[in-house]
Amino acid sequence: MTRLFSMLLGALVTAGGAPGDECPASPALREAHARPRLAPGERPWAMAALPARPSPAPVPAAALPVPHSEARRHLLRRLTFVLSGLPPREDDAGAFLADPSPRALDTVLGRLLADSTAAQRLAEVWLRATGHADRWPDAPAAAGAPPGEAWRYRDWLVSSLRSSPDPSRLARLTLAGDSAAGSEPGAPNPSGLTATMWHLTAAPPTTDYEETVVRWAGRQAERTAQAFLGLDLSCASCHDHPALPLPTIEAAGLVSIFAHSHAYVRGPDGTPTFNRVSTATPTTRKKRAGALAAIAAAEAVVDGMRHEFALLTAAEFLPQTAEYVRAAWAWHQATQGSRAAFAASRGLLEAPLEHWGAALGLGGDPPAHSMSTPWWAGWVHARAEGTPAAIAAAARVIQDSHTTDKHSPFFNPSPAMDAFFTLDQQTRLARQAEKAAALRRRLPDDPQIPALAEGAPPGLEPPALPPQLPTLLTRGARPMEIIPPAAGRRALATWLEGEGATFFTRLAALRLAEGLGHSLLPEPSGLGLWASARPAEAAALDAVAARLRTGGWPAAAREVLRLQAAAPPRPPLRLGGSEWRDAVLFVTGRLDPRQGGPPDPAPDSPRRGLYREWAPLPPAPTEAFLHAHAAALADLARQKAGTDPAVQLTFITFRLFQRQPTAAERAERGGASDLAARCAQFLTSEEFRSLP
Repeated sequence: MTRLFSMLLGALVTAGGAPGDECPASPALREAHARPRLAPGERPWAMAALPARPSPAPVPAAALPVPHSEARRHLLRRLTFVLSGLPPREDDAGAFLADPSPRALDTVLGRLLADSTAAQRLAEVWLRATGHADRWPDAPAAAGAPPGEAWRYRDWLVSSLRSSPDPSRLARLTLAGDSAAGSEPGAPNPSGLTATMWHLTAAPPTTDYEETVVRWAGRQAERTAQAFLGLDLSCASCHDHPALPLPTIEAAGLVSIFAHSHAYVRGPDGTPTFNRVSTATPTTRKKRAGALAAIAAAEAVVDGMRHEFALLTAAEFLPQTAEYVRAAWAWHQATQGSRAAFAASRGLLEAPLEHWGAALGLGGDPPAHSMSTPWWAGWVHARAEGTPAAIAAAARVIQDSHTTDKHSPFFNPSPAMDAFFTLDQQTRLARQAEKAAALRRRLPDDPQIPALAEGAPPGLEPPALPPQLPTLLTRGARPMEIIPPAAGRRALATWLEGEGATFFTRLAALRLAEGLGHSLLPEPSGLGLWASARPAEAAALDAVAARLRTGGWPAAAREVLRLQAAAPPRPPLRLGGSEWRDAVLFVTGRLDPRQGGPPDPAPDSPRRGLYREWAPLPPAPTEAFLHAHAAALADLARQKAGTDPAVQLTFITFRLFQRQPTAAERAERGGASDLAARCAQFLTSEEFRSLP
């Protein structure tokens, strides 16, 4: 057992003190939080009960632009992109642009939110907010985080966003899903285990086990506090921050929560490796144990037969003993060439030649059974003399006294010697081996996935500071110690699902709105566990949070977009590199619609960004990508619109921008070879990449 873990976490605790000059908080923020904080027992406004919400009211007609207007086109493009991450389809665009009904917007929202792309888009918002990635920064593309399996959390998240109306459930499973019971008593819950995989992407491992688990606990506490509590621990980890009512000692208590779980165990070489958990049910595990016992028995019979036949085969090699001894000595004297070629040149087998060299002590210390044979003393004398005659004489003595047993260099029970068995022996052996193989083919699967486990990492002492919920959460006079310590993540999840549910619902609503391009608070820090004053903009946030609580993510997204439509002007949005890439694939008809499964790291993958490899810094689309898809769009225009350039132009502008060509675009002339170049201009235009 080592105390390094306790020592390093203890350093985090004792580093607290007065804030240093390097503190990045602005003077205004310091002053705001230097004011008297909430009194013990007083609740922040963000934990107050959410208002009851009636059934959704229709969007006021005045908030919906008139049919066939630029404002309506911009609204459609923005709504479709922020809810699906993709451009509008032509038929949907045509129907909405011409619909004079006051419920036209409701129709569009209902269609978009019912589509599977809505959950994918919401998953992208959450994954970006939490810093999720399929591999760690600076890791090569082949190195996953954990290796190749972070996508399981992404798929679980998409599924949960489709089915779960309660954000607190997402928080509980993400934090402590591994404690959720399975469908069979005593069985793990694969969905819950997958949910906690979010924690495994916290920090990349090093080759040092202790360093890895310490870094993981600290980084995981930071990410969890940011994602679920709206707290930044970066300063509290080294001093009592004046702009954050979370003393260092209480920040260390949060770190200790994750120090009592472990994502890593020591591998065979002493380096950290991921803790893995079987997702098989108890019934399946029992069947598997029985099947493994039957396989072991069948394979033992195979080994016994091969041992028996190898002894018989070794006896047939006895007349060649002297020849192999002389050859082993000659090979030992040689200075170049391969042993295989040397053996072949003499008509001998390489494996027995190698074994004889070892038995004769030519490659190092001889085995004990060689030195106990009657011929060993004579061989040592002959080897010291080193003449061909002496070696030949010793070889004859060895041949006369050598018998075959399991120590004989001719005894080789490996499958490589099966070819020297008799036909009858080979047939019997093959039948028994097939029986064992058939049993192995019927072996029930034992799927294992990386997962957290309760308790301090194996081989390390738990930190001296017990896990604690800070006073910021409990409103008590001192932090609440968690007993037993391994229940830390469950205690935090219980707080988020119970007392802190309204706060987390507001926080989730705030992040959802930001992901959809609409800010509900001028300063996100206004939603703080330390703030008693209710901001003027809180009514809109509460409206979205109430929808989120009662109707789930689709209802909350509808409320956000309803607020956007009712309160222009709105700040423009610009597509990022990954979003633009998806949009280009969509309009050229090349987007791969497959969902789920391992990510595709290929640079030219046609899958949506969510299902390509998520890296900390995703690669930007290349010029080759642009030119290839501009040509594809030109080919699609020729296929759909024929050979008339005017009709082709109309098809392209409506597919990309949901409008007719402008007079300037119609006036621009060019040959058929220029169509791909015009498509490239359109795809890289500000109009395609910007959403007013």
